[in-house]
Amino acid sequence: MKKIIILVSFFIALGFIGEAGTEISLKHELQVELDRITANEQIPGVTFSAIIRGDNKLDLASGYSDVENKIKMKAGDIMFSGSIGKTYAAAVILQLYEEGKVDVNDPVMKYFKDEQWFKRVPNIEKVTIRMLLNHTTGIPRYAFDSSVWKEMKDNPDKVWSGKDRLEMVFDMKPVHKVGVEWAYSDTNYIILGMIIEKVTGNDYYSEMKKRCLSPFDHKNTNPADKRKLKGLVTGYCRVKELLLPDKVGVDSIFPFNPQMEWTGGGVVSNTIDLAKWARQLHSGKAFNNKITELIQKPVPFKTDIKGALSYGMATIIWKDEFGISYGHTGFFPGYVSIMQYYPEHDISVAIQINTDTLPEGMVLNNITKNFIKIIKLRDKTEK
Repeated sequence: MKKIIILVSFFIALGFIGEAGTEISLKHELQVELDRITANEQIPGVTFSAIIRGDNKLDLASGYSDVENKIKMKAGDIMFSGSIGKTYAAAVILQLYEEGKVDVNDPVMKYFKDEQWFKRVPNIEKVTIRMLLNHTTGIPRYAFDSSVWKEMKDNPDKVWSGKDRLEMVFDMKPVHKVGVEWAYSDTNYIILGMIIEKVTGNDYYSEMKKRCLSPFDHKNTNPADKRKLKGLVTGYCRVKELLLPDKVGVDSIFPFNPQMEWTGGGVVSNTIDLAKWARQLHSGKAFNNKITELIQKPVPFKTDIKGALSYGMATIIWKDEFGISYGHTGFFPGYVSIMQYYPEHDISVAIQINTDTLPEGMVLNNITKNFIKIIKLRDKTEK
């Protein structure tokens, strides 16, 4: 009898018997796939998290957070999440909508009628909150102006106001007419942040913490509102036009004040929180079903996001052999991220990479799809 118990324990440890074995085996397969991403050394390091039907959580890492100093990337390491931060801004404004404090069909000028300078923003007199949320305003991207990056190099500690950012697009030609096409623009979300502050009388980051981070247990997500950010790992910037050093975030200090990004992104996080947020946001746990449907409703226009089916409100919509998924990608100098939720399978995944330029042919949502494939194959073998 003693020999049988020892033998069963041995097989469980190897992953041949029971739930624990299944988890170990799946974790191993996912780790092999993650290691494949960093094998050619074009990707310094990567972190990955998955939440499978709410109760199976996996957090992995591969490669280096600092290549030169041979510091290994760890599961849970903190990076900039770029435009994924827009999902928090959208969540705040839609909570205000639920509370009857704003309407998504409100004209934006309703909130800026006393600021004459605001009329210099292209198309603004016909823009609504809904259009800001789904990028159908035609307002140009302020961050694409080269003078922005020169200003950040010359004045790295500058604290940017909403007007500072909007001045970059004053009197510019619109990208398209209002509400008839789609064009991604961080400027839209800067204006949303300004509306949030006007309506609440509070600063945006305080509202984000109160409404999104604390209630949903996002302990690893924080505002990117200063140059030194606790826990930030090194990133590798390969976009030379940004006038930044090749290595950013050294000693958790960024070369310029990332507060510039604000409601266009504006947070540091890790894949643990991102996978959690993707599930909360798109499974109906963060809002009532009416708001969730609003977020996920696709615009009736073509988008230029690689691999995407369409765009909702701070939501990229994908479709592949595993069905529809919802989430967002993010870019910030030195870092890229993705979070994605498949409602049909109740699986959410998130990936962060500490470089801003992927090898040719590598697309973030194709990487996540490979992990979904491994998880779903495991499901089949267990049935």
